[in-house]
Amino acid sequence: MSSTEISAVDQSEVAMLLGALQGNTSEDTIKVPFLKVQYEPEDKQGRDVKRGTFLLSDSETPVYATTAKIRVLAQHFQYRESDPQTYKIVNKTVLMDDMRKREPRDMKGGMRCGRPDAKTLRQLSDEDQQMWRKRVQAFRILRGIVTMEGVNADGEKVKIENQPFQMFLKGINFIPFEDSVVKALPYGKGMTDVWVDLSTTKKGKAFIIDFSVDHKEPAVMDTDTVDTLRVFYDMAKQENERIETGYKNAHMESEAFGAASSAIDGYAADLEADLN
Repeated sequence: MSSTEISAVDQSEVAMLLGALQGNTSEDTIKVPFLKVQYEPEDKQGRDVKRGTFLLSDSETPVYATTAKIRVLAQHFQYRESDPQTYKIVNKTVLMDDMRKREPRDMKGGMRCGRPDAKTLRQLSDEDQQMWRKRVQAFRILRGIVTMEGVNADGEKVKIENQPFQMFLKGINFIPFEDSVVKALPYGKGMTDVWVDLSTTKKGKAFIIDFSVDHKEPAVMDTDTVDTLRVFYDMAKQENERIETGYKNAHMESEAFGAASSAIDGYAADLEADLN
C-alpha cells in the first residue's frame, strides 16, 4: 500500500469532524458503497465467484478479495427494523456513538423501533425474544476507506485503493470488532489512527469477519482523508436530522390525535348531560 505524505491539514477541523461523527446529526442523500462478504456462489450474471470473499458494492467491475485492509473513520450504532415479509427496512433509530449514552429515538416516534430493553426482553418467552431479535436488530456501522486486491468474476486481478466504504455488522459479527480492534488499540491512539486487516472464517453457514490491527502501516490524516471524513460527517448529520424529524412529527401527530379524542369525549359528555 502506498503511504501518503502528510499534508497541511487544519487540525481543528479534523477534531470538529471526529467529534461530530458521534451520531450527531436536507440535501440529496449521500451514498457510499457497502463493503460486505460474498455469500452467493454466483454473481448477478451467473458467473462463479468465491464465497467468503470481500466485495465492494456498486463497483463497475466487482472485485472479490480474500483479505482487505480498512481504516475506520467513523463508527455508529443503530437499531433497524425490517418487515418480516419483504425484509425491507421500515424503521430505524438515530445513529449513536454509544448505545448506553444516547436515547435511541426512532423515525416512528418510539424507542429502539419498539424492541424492549435488555432487562424486559429477558423476561419475555423464548418465542417472543426470538421474534424481537429477528425483527429489530442492532448494527455496528463502520465507515472509512478500504484497500484490497482480488479478482473479478473473469479471474482478472484488480486492485482497489483507498476507496470510501461502509460496513454493517450484526449478530455474530457485531462484537469481534470491539474485542479485536477497539480493545487492542495502542495507548493514546483511536480507530482513525490505525489500519485494520480483514479476513473471514467459515462457521456453519455463516462467515465470521476476523479483524487485526496493523501496528506498522502508518495512518496519515492527509487532505484526501479529511475530505472523506467530511463526507461521513455530512452523512451522519443528514441521516440523524431525518430520523429526528420523523420522531418529532410522529409525536406531534400523536398529541394532536389525543387532543382531538379528548375534545370529542368532552363534547359527547356535555351532550349527554344536556339531553339528560
